[in-house]
This record gives sequence, structure tokens and C-alpha cells, in this order.
Amino acid sequence: MDTIFYIATFILGTIIGSFLNVVIFRYNTGKTVGGRSMCLTCSKTLKWNHLIPVFSYLFLLGKCAYCKAKISIQYPIIEVLTGLAFLLILQRVYLFPIAVIYFAVFSILLVIAVYDYRHKIIPDGLVFAFIGLSFLRIVAEYFLGGGAFTYDFVSGLLIALFFATLWWVSDGRWMGFGDAKLALGIGWLLPFCQNLSAIMLSFFVGSIVGLFLMFVAKINSRRKGIPFYFDKEIPFAPFLIFATFVSFVFNFDVLGLIMGGVIVCFG
Repeated sequence: MDTIFYIATFILGTIIGSFLNVVIFRYNTGKTVGGRSMCLTCSKTLKWNHLIPVFSYLFLLGKCAYCKAKISIQYPIIEVLTGLAFLLILQRVYLFPIAVIYFAVFSILLVIAVYDYRHKIIPDGLVFAFIGLSFLRIVAEYFLGGGAFTYDFVSGLLIALFFATLWWVSDGRWMGFGDAKLALGIGWLLPFCQNLSAIMLSFFVGSIVGLFLMFVAKINSRRKGIPFYFDKEIPFAPFLIFATFVSFVFNFDVLGLIMGGVIVCFG
């Protein structure tokens, strides 16, 4: 029974992932997320069998059934990632009704991550929705007797202030103000120790990726015989969101590891 339930959860995740792709491609384009799906190249309406998560992409060999234009690999990647994320969230939360809330939260975060990667901007509408859901989390835990409202509220503000300070000091060169708004939602979503863990992990992973991209750029400049120059803008939201998901799902606590397993997590 558990196996069937987990398979059903994964399938649900891929279906939601298919919808998230629609949101990613249509958000801020003037198009609604409703209506029939169509090919972005020939604009022909797709049939139901063209919209089966993952499988349609494989059966169609990654091409439109009508014009044979290449379909973005983003579609199956987002579908599979959402399915896997739903499975991990369910194992972390156990209770399906509560897991649904986190399904919604991390679905929004996944859209923000991909949108920021594609457009180098964090949409206000999505990040404000995330902040609202995170705030409801600390309110709900407070009234259910499982959280300290003031501590969680202030810790979220402090984390957002840290990113806002980086934005202000660097005049937006190091960090966008959208990252500060995103950090506020993260600060209210997770306990304080997991917030710190997510921030540390995001900077670590971001640094590794940044150094790798610089290394590749330097190799390419040598190969082409041109001076090395690296000006690629790397969006930070994907790293923050990845680190937040890891910290949440695996209860990642850097401070606890440093202090030899001493419980330092509050909230």
C-alpha cells in the first residue's frame, strides 16, 4: 500500500510539474495560465496524448508532433524534479494534508528558481505568495502550541536584513533586492538553525558553481586566443532555494554538526 501511495505521489508531482512549466513560460507574458496548451513554435493546440508528463516528451523524441520543432528539455526535467520533490517532502512530513502545504510552497519556489535562472529576476507576485505562506506557517505553529512566534518572526527579518544589506552595500552588484525578499520567506519557513544552514549551503554551492563557470570561461578564452574576461551574471535564487529544500527535507543543521550534535535549533 505504501508503495502505491508513493507512486501516486510521484505521479501527482509530475502532473503539477507540467503545470509549473506552463506558469514558468507564460508568467509576465500577458498570457493566462489557463486554456489549452499549444506549441510555442507553430501555435497549434496540443492533444491530450501530447501532454502526458515525461512520457510524451520521450514518445515524441523531444519534438513537436506537428512542426517537429525541438521541445525544451526543461519540460521533463521540471516534471521529474517536482515528482521527486513531492516524494521527499512526504517522507519528511509524513501527514499528507500537511505535506500538501509544503507541496504548494516548494512548487512556488521551483517556479521562482527557474524563472530567475531564465530571466535574472524574481517575480514579486510569486515571492509575495511565498512570504505569505511562510508567515502562515509561524502563525499556525504558534496557535497550535508548537512554535515561538516572536523568535521566528524576528529571525526571518534578520536574515532578510542580511541580504538587504549586501544589496545596499554593493549597490545591487553582489545581490538583488529580490533575494532579500526571498530570504524573508525562507526565514519564516524554516527554524533558525536550518535558515543558517540554508544560507551557508547556498553560498558554498554558489561559489563552487561560480568558480567552475570561471574555469570553463578561462579555458575557452585560451582556446580562442582572447583575453580572459568573465562578466556572466549568476542568479542566486536557485542556490538559495536548493539549499532551503535540502535543509528542510534532510533537517540539515550545520551548527549542530559543528557543535558535535548539540541541539541548537529553535522554532
